[in-house]
Amino acid sequence: MQKFTLDDLVKRYDVAKGSISGYIKEHKNEIDPQAQHIFYASGKFSWMDETALAALDKLRGYRNEVTLLAEIEADEEKEELKMQIQNLQAALSGALLETKNAYKQLSEAQKMLLESSKNIQIEAAKAELAESNLKDKEKKLLEAMETIGTLKAAVAANDEKQQHFVAELEAAHEREAIAMAAIKSKNFEMEMLKQEYEAKLAAEKSKSFWQRIFG
Repeated sequence: MQKFTLDDLVKRYDVAKGSISGYIKEHKNEIDPQAQHIFYASGKFSWMDETALAALDKLRGYRNEVTLLAEIEADEEKEELKMQIQNLQAALSGALLETKNAYKQLSEAQKMLLESSKNIQIEAAKAELAESNLKDKEKKLLEAMETIGTLKAAVAANDEKQQHFVAELEAAHEREAIAMAAIKSKNFEMEMLKQEYEAKLAAEKSKSFWQRIFG
């Protein structure tokens, strides 16, 4: 157990002995509510342990180097988390932009494929292209088709996610419809019982006194 004397406290808080001694006396119940961490000699303050010192630091708003370093580290962790969040948001924006560009590239590739197909048909019909040029066109066409396949795969992956969300939404709507149908059925039964009861009550009221007695 480490002991902190009056001299230690004077150096720690840079105050006069009388000032800190009076402060401890005035706030002793807050500093040491169990009366187990402040020690006296001949009725005067002698020393306190780490528990009482921590309570006194908190009461006086004292922060040592360890506390300041901990606060700085906490602030740095907060800033790091903020940076990570910003990076994730930037990555999400980038992914959305890539998806948008993929759709755009797919559309352009389809147009290019259609145009290439038309050109090949015209050139083949006229038989004016040399074999080397034809092979070059076919190579470009295959490259375009491969690009379309890659882009379609990316689009299909996004569509699959959307279909999953749609399926979940439709399932929720179906459960809601079943619940509503059950409620309507129950309301209908209650209404029929109510009408039956009202009919019996009206019939009973329409009977004469003697009919009621003799049934």
